[in-house]
Amino acid sequence: MVWYLECAQLSASEMYRALWQMRENGWFQNTRGLLFGRLAHTEGTRDLPYIDALEAVFSPLQIPVVFDTDLGHLPPQLTLVNGALAKVEVYYGKGRVEIAFL
Repeated sequence: MVWYLECAQLSASEMYRALWQMRENGWFQNTRGLLFGRLAHTEGTRDLPYIDALEAVFSPLQIPVVFDTDLGHLPPQLTLVNGALAKVEVYYGKGRVEIAFL
């Protein structure tokens, strides 16, 4: 499973809490990776930047997280289909997503 998420209006600490609760409830058990959309506001807080919040949630699971991707509320937006098979490749700051249907 590959998740794709974005943080449209949550602060870094609110995002951390929401993702931490999902992790603790087993939502990411079979996850192979996570795509995180571009943030509308990237400043976070003085004590918790957004990147640190993502790392704190996902590093114990050793799940690769690709952030600042072209999905979500800020253009350009990549169209992804729930339930499709996905192959994600990332090299040196550039990425590629292939989707397939059965």
